[in-house]
Amino acid sequence: MCPTRGGLCPQELRGALSRAQGEQRAAERVAQRLHKEKEALRGTLDKVQREQLRCREDSLRLRRSLGCAERDLAQAQNRVRLLQAQVSVLEHPSPMSPRLSPRPGERGHHSLEEQLALLKGQELRPPPGV
Repeated sequence: MCPTRGGLCPQELRGALSRAQGEQRAAERVAQRLHKEKEALRGTLDKVQREQLRCREDSLRLRRSLGCAERDLAQAQNRVRLLQAQVSVLEHPSPMSPRLSPRPGERGHHSLEEQLALLKGQELRPPPGV
């Protein structure tokens, strides 16, 4: 306090002004840093959202592929069952059916066995694109 004027002396006013200006500069630096962090977080959020969208699309595509593969597998299994039934009929003809000559039956039997082996091999391999 200034004894003659009853208020703050010029030196005290200058000191208070200097402190206030220092605090203002510090607050501006904090504001700049926060702005930079906000922009960085915004960029990170955009990147995460793009990755999330890509993951959803991948998941949908994989679900569709799995559905197709399951249908293909079911069809192949049905085909294998039909071929096994045909092989069984050729191996054990009923007494009522006419006896086939050995050569054509043998040929048909081998052909069915080849188809059966081929289908079983396909059943063991993963479907293409998975």
